[in-house]
Amino acid sequence: PWIKENTDLAKNQILMEIVTAAVQYAEQTITDAGAGAQKKAIVTEFLKGQLLAKNISISDEQLNTLIESAVYAMKVSKNK
Repeated sequence: PWIKENTDLAKNQILMEIVTAAVQYAEQTITDAGAGAQKKAIVTEFLKGQLLAKNISISDEQLNTLIESAVYAMKVSKNK
């Protein structure tokens, strides 16, 4: 159990780092007003490729939740 628990923790940390970096990249490079859907599509496509390459399997719903969480965290940190 300890190995599995720590492996899952490591995968989750990697996953959140990748998601956060992808969201920040899209925010910095796509500056058009109202381009939220375009940014999300680019981030989603990129992340699916990264997850596949790292052999991490999550559902589309889970991926969406992670993206939205990263976007929310970014917006909160901007307003501080």
